[in-house]
Amino acid sequence: MPNLGSTTRGTIEYLYRKNRQSTKNLYKKNRESTKNLYKKNRESTKNLYRQNRESTTNLYRKNRESTKNLFRKNLKESRISTKNLYRKNLKESNIKNLQTEHGQG
Repeated sequence: MPNLGSTTRGTIEYLYRKNRQSTKNLYKKNRESTKNLYKKNRESTKNLYRQNRESTTNLYRKNRESTKNLFRKNLKESRISTKNLYRKNLKESNIKNLQTEHGQG
């Protein structure tokens, strides 16, 4: 502490100035710190939104592909099943026709 004499007033003024400067510095540091935290938070939020958007897009794409593939598979199975039923019915119909022609019906 600089030599201000033995007066109490000088000591009080010195402490007051020192306290004011210290408070100013703390406010300045606090402002900077808050600004940086907001900036980091904004960046982080932006990144999370981007990741979420990409993830959602990928899920929609996978779901679309999966649905398409299931539809194709079901269609193929349905065609095979229909073809087999048609053949079976045709065969049964031919057998009945033959039996009728030969008087067995």
